[in-house]
Amino acid sequence: MRFKDKVDVVTGRNSRIGKAIAKDFILKGAKVAVLGLSNQNDLEEFHASK
Repeated sequence: MRFKDKVDVVTGRNSRIGKAIAKDFILKGAKVAVLGLSNQNDLEEFHASK
């Protein structure tokens, strides 16, 4: 799939599959909007895990 210059929306980030999909898309060059973060700690954890 082509991800360069694309914006993807991933819902369900709190599930393992949503997290894995978001990371994969980011690594492939997409800009990703991640929905389903419960709090600030989730956001910080997500950024640290990229």
